[in-house]
Amino acid sequence: IRTQTSHLASNKRSFYNQHRLRSVDLDMPASYDDSAADDVDSDGLKHRNRRKILLLGNGSVGKSTIFKQFKLLLNGYAHFGSNELMEATHAIRQNLVSTLLLVMNKAMHLHALNSEYFADCCIDFENDAINDAYNVVLKYSGESFEKVSENLTELSSAITFLWSLNGVQNTIKYRHKRFTIPDNLAYFYEQAEHVFDADYVPSTTDIIRLRIRTTGMIDGRFKIYSDGEEYNITLFDTGGERNERKKWIWSFDNVDVVIFVAALSHFCSVLWEDEKTVSLHDAIELFQEICNGKWFKRSEIILILNKTDIFRQRLYNEIALKCGFGDVRRDDYNVQMRHPHEITPPPSPYTTHTGGGGGVNNFQ
Repeated sequence: IRTQTSHLASNKRSFYNQHRLRSVDLDMPASYDDSAADDVDSDGLKHRNRRKILLLGNGSVGKSTIFKQFKLLLNGYAHFGSNELMEATHAIRQNLVSTLLLVMNKAMHLHALNSEYFADCCIDFENDAINDAYNVVLKYSGESFEKVSENLTELSSAITFLWSLNGVQNTIKYRHKRFTIPDNLAYFYEQAEHVFDADYVPSTTDIIRLRIRTTGMIDGRFKIYSDGEEYNITLFDTGGERNERKKWIWSFDNVDVVIFVAALSHFCSVLWEDEKTVSLHDAIELFQEICNGKWFKRSEIILILNKTDIFRQRLYNEIALKCGFGDVRRDDYNVQMRHPHEITPPPSPYTTHTGGGGGVNNFQ
């Protein structure tokens, strides 16, 4: 990382250092415009005060979470709009159904693969209560929940019951280097009854923690103020899966800043689209391609190492770094500690460490 980025940092002073945002600036009112209209204000704002920022990285690293936090920080309001709340409600319910079915199918697959080694993944489908609950959840597979009007109490009860099964929880522990599920799901499963209530409205924390696969590109336009000047920021959020990356090229022109996001916790995770590839390996290759490519020779590059809280938790759970990096020289990376926060990643002048799905204050 140092080899790839040191020359980028020395070429010119970064945009952040040139236009440092003070806390008072973030409290000033700002506007947000998703339209395709030109962002030149009526007061004749000069071209030099425009900035184009691109969020890049592979899938599930938290780019969309950062995009949401930018909206909350720079828009001067503390809540999302009604359409966003409705879409989030549907997405949370979809995730709870689809992920539970995925884990239960993986449990059956692992147990069939090696019934002795994966004995604790066994789910007794001959048990009437388990079988009935599974059929209830299965009925909603593929459901968008956009037009569902019936009472969902039976569904929430079935999900809560199945999520608590030892076979389901043990299968999740075996997911490393085998399959992937969204982070923060335990947070939603613990409140499944509330999520499926007819009057449920997602909180800001719920939306920040929500995982939605980004397809195509989403742009947000913001105004920020620094040293008495107004700046127009256009921020692009991109889909990170491999089939989405071919769409990135359309946004590569005149980029001022690239924010590359990588998840430290992905050292033992696999890609959603390719369960044979470790996610952090893919991120390193992608970062190298971005840094050495012809598109961003004049652009600032910021590397964000995200999801450090989940990274610490995995070390706390004794998941070795050699799980994803077999060439680790030391053999004692199964870290023993009383609390995850005893491990703190070292500071670096070129990297910013943020938590996984944390609050806006943490991101700020």
